[in-house]
Amino acid sequence: MEEFLSNKYLRFVKALDSLFNLQASKTHVFGIKLIGSEILLLAAVKNYNGEYLSREVASGISAGHKKLLESQTNVMISHITSDPCLTSPCQNGAVCNKNIYIGQDVAVLESLLVIFVSPQKEVFNCTCPAGFTGTLCEDDIDECEVNPCKNKGTCVNTAGSFYCHCQSSFSGSICSIDVDECLKVKCQNGGTCLPAQDGYYCHCVSHLA
Repeated sequence: MEEFLSNKYLRFVKALDSLFNLQASKTHVFGIKLIGSEILLLAAVKNYNGEYLSREVASGISAGHKKLLESQTNVMISHITSDPCLTSPCQNGAVCNKNIYIGQDVAVLESLLVIFVSPQKEVFNCTCPAGFTGTLCEDDIDECEVNPCKNKGTCVNTAGSFYCHCQSSFSGSICSIDVDECLKVKCQNGGTCLPAQDGYYCHCVSHLA
């Protein structure tokens, strides 16, 4: 981020202004956000009548001149889009929701040559699947922290889930089934004892007349 602000930001804004010279009076960069290892740059373009170009028109013109922008600025551009979800920012199967929100808090990005001040903003959010958390759903939740395994079972955390190593006399997803419970029970009329989540049950033999 610091390297981009110090060495490439001013050249990049100048190149955008030059690109929109015929359609617009000014390009406004209103946000810079670090997402993973990439930098998301948010911009709006105002025409000579004081109105902003639609996001579809602005992104279409920029995308049509992507190689020119890269050569003029020495910046590698991965995406130019009006919909941030098209860049697939969410991880681990999370659902991306386009949701532009600009808050009252201020973010300050500093470098040797440029200090960039802008409102805190979000342009998308991620709905995480079970077992994951974080802004991009990049963090695995350690389900073992709450000790889900019963009867001295050993918890093993996995990506998005967990499993239990049970003691020899217990079974089930959380070691809650006592496999020895049937040793204490004698089912009547030829029924078979089977362990269950809440203890045991007798599987009865059907007698046909």
